[in-house]
Amino acid sequence: SSQSPVLTVKRDGDLLNLRFLDPEIRAVLRVSARRHHVLFEVVDIQPADVDQFDIEFPVTRLKTVGLAMNGTYDDKFGMCLFGTTVNTCNRPTTRSAAVQGLRSSCYRAHKIVGAAFALVAAPAVQFREAIMEAERENGLPCPMLDGAWARDSDAVRRSYLFAVGVHERDIDTLIEYAKTGGFGTIMILKDSWLANHGHFDVNTASFPEGVPSLKRAVTKIHAAGLHAGVHVFGPSISANDPYITPIPDERLAYVECPPLAEGAGAAATVLTLTAQPEGLPPKLGRSRAFPGYHIRVGNELIRYTEAEVGPPFRFTCCQRGALGTQAAAHAPGARVRGLLSQWGFFLVDPDSTLADELTQNFADVINACDFDLVYFDASDGTNSTYLDGWYYQNRMHLGYYQKLKRDVLYQTSNGTGRNA
Repeated sequence: SSQSPVLTVKRDGDLLNLRFLDPEIRAVLRVSARRHHVLFEVVDIQPADVDQFDIEFPVTRLKTVGLAMNGTYDDKFGMCLFGTTVNTCNRPTTRSAAVQGLRSSCYRAHKIVGAAFALVAAPAVQFREAIMEAERENGLPCPMLDGAWARDSDAVRRSYLFAVGVHERDIDTLIEYAKTGGFGTIMILKDSWLANHGHFDVNTASFPEGVPSLKRAVTKIHAAGLHAGVHVFGPSISANDPYITPIPDERLAYVECPPLAEGAGAAATVLTLTAQPEGLPPKLGRSRAFPGYHIRVGNELIRYTEAEVGPPFRFTCCQRGALGTQAAAHAPGARVRGLLSQWGFFLVDPDSTLADELTQNFADVINACDFDLVYFDASDGTNSTYLDGWYYQNRMHLGYYQKLKRDVLYQTSNGTGRNA
């Protein structure tokens, strides 16, 4: 729990050897100088139980502070620091009215060695190009829309018509409405175009032939000179998806709980555990957003309404065989796991193969239909009791974006994790 500031920095070729106030701690960074940025990569840190490594540059606070980009700039100069690897998290810090801390962090939980950071600095007229250079050279998204950097493009300022209850036969009418209202994009609400989240099957009640119907709709919107977009909840899985029911996937995001203290029949509405689960009730409070009310015992999902701290700890008012799973009897000592959900949709283990699987499922539909915009709603709401929300967002959203065949306008409800 203690912090140790850097004491000395010694350069050896392209390596920086860092020593800290605590003599037991040392780190080695590889430094690569580029045209408009310097890349720092952690190649070693000792001892192995260092929990967090921060890199920070206290700089003069300029006219504008961009928290999303972890930078500060004015009409003469600009600078920013952002992580270039998925295991980094930007932590902009205001040190005083005159000093802005450009800080980014990495953590043992997601591996410190291998984390990399780009420090970008350039005259104002070159600042945008410098950021783009750092994005491209380090494998980050650098979307170009209609020939312009996405952040500066007309697409990000174009209004959209948010359409609900859409059927394929409604597209001509929506195009008429969009043109009348001066909208540049038609966005289709999640329930209109999706049957589920996870497998991302197209809702055939609205688009009878599935992907071909949805593609026809997009083609018609494009022919009218408009852009086409979709709304989706994520990055998460809906309760009706085959990853959830009838047998929940093992690669969902789970919180281990103590095992059952007593056997429970298939109709039991109270489940007694051997101890209180860590983080239940949630220390940071429970909201409609997070973390949910479902537990897994065997292949059964159980929804509880209340939790009695006890001792003994009990889940009470339980709905057995929830979400189409099969209620069953469970013996004493049976494994109990809490499922993490966000706004009623379930989270995945971000380091599992399921993360890559479901992001590919989504990209397959978007690529096939040639959408111009995707809006990931409900990306907000997590707290740090159960997982690192910044890492989850980084890992999942980067997975979605990298599988798209072309640059699109990519919108989320709270930004992509903590990286620019």
